[in-house]
Amino acid sequence: MIELRVLGPISLKRSDGSEVTQLLSQPKRLALTAYLAAPPPYGGRCYHRKDMLVAMFWPELDQQRARAALRNALYFLRSCLGANVLRTRGDEVVGLDSDELWCDLDSFDVAVRIRDQATALQLYRGDVLEGVFVAGAQPFEEWLDAQRVRRRAEAQQAATQAARRHAAAGRLDEALQWGRRAVGLAPLNEDAVRTVVALRYLAGDRAGAMEEFNRFESLLRDEHDVPPAPETQRLIDAVRAPETDAEAIELAVAQLPLVRLPLDQLPLRGPGKTSAREVEVLYDAKVLEAFTLKRLGMARRRGGRVGLICVQFPLSPGAAAGVQAGAAPNGTMLNLARIVAEGVRDADLVAFVEPDTLVVLPTEDAATDVNALVGRLKEHVERTWPREGVAHAIAAPEIATCWLDPATDLPAAALLANAIASTPARRAATEV
Repeated sequence: MIELRVLGPISLKRSDGSEVTQLLSQPKRLALTAYLAAPPPYGGRCYHRKDMLVAMFWPELDQQRARAALRNALYFLRSCLGANVLRTRGDEVVGLDSDELWCDLDSFDVAVRIRDQATALQLYRGDVLEGVFVAGAQPFEEWLDAQRVRRRAEAQQAATQAARRHAAAGRLDEALQWGRRAVGLAPLNEDAVRTVVALRYLAGDRAGAMEEFNRFESLLRDEHDVPPAPETQRLIDAVRAPETDAEAIELAVAQLPLVRLPLDQLPLRGPGKTSAREVEVLYDAKVLEAFTLKRLGMARRRGGRVGLICVQFPLSPGAAAGVQAGAAPNGTMLNLARIVAEGVRDADLVAFVEPDTLVVLPTEDAATDVNALVGRLKEHVERTWPREGVAHAIAAPEIATCWLDPATDLPAAALLANAIASTPARRAATEV
């Protein structure tokens, strides 16, 4: 298999480790290879019409000469990469075989979609086709600029999420390393800057937190002549105040943008060995409230509603009390939460709001079709639940959609409570 790396330093190697030097020395043909290998926004591999490729790479030539240039380029790619790498559909459509050529862009996009920040950041070594310029191909340069902006933003977000994940687990040194990488990727991103400021303060480095803020404030004024956002100013005011404690800074971190909790990587230690504090840290209703507030603001501007998925477990009163008190069922509840998380990949957050209730916050992209997510989650639970339910004598959960009306003048916590109370399972329990 051919291995193509275009994030940062460019590398093109055969399965035996030898470099494809002929192609690396020809920028336009290398760019064509990267363009053919780049995945579409929702995964997979693209096939391209040849008339689109000539318009992208040879816009200055007439049709006949541009077609000849493309034929020569494709012939060269076959000779360098092997006959099986290029695939055609008829005479007018061409693409690359993903079984014959691996591209880091594809793997990076998959890691971003499943929130695997460690893999995404390992793959992201720099801009797409770093240092490559293709003369006379303005359409391609515009496409390349868009790819660079998108991947850099996704890498920066992944670094910020990784920082918060490590911070939530108490690993401040690792969190700070990822936070600094996020700021390095986007020096003017205030979410990333606030994360680093807060982490340095929590690590006992108040002076370092102030230094981080002063550097950002100076850069922001030099670049855009504007002050920091109110959220950033409130955070630094808390850092400056001598009476500020860590709780205020932790609250500021909790109110940063949406981050999916690491449900797919929970270090479960078996029933009875997971503390109530671990459940609280990993699935915190206060974090859900903060995220919901942001969604309500966006929905208010767009004139829509906020859709959530409510998952309620039919626990007996004694079992529910045990979960709340940190008794044995905690490990079980984490296992149940894992099953829910596996069934809803299009989610930003899964949080316990009560001992017997999970709430799933869909991603923005999936929020318009929450009912479809509920259907997929129910199918997943029906397949997965028998072994878990039998093992712990717990019936399958009730899964329903609940909607929040942003026009209602109530706190997020009250809106969530009302929405949960209106779900069929909660209404039935109340009637009994």
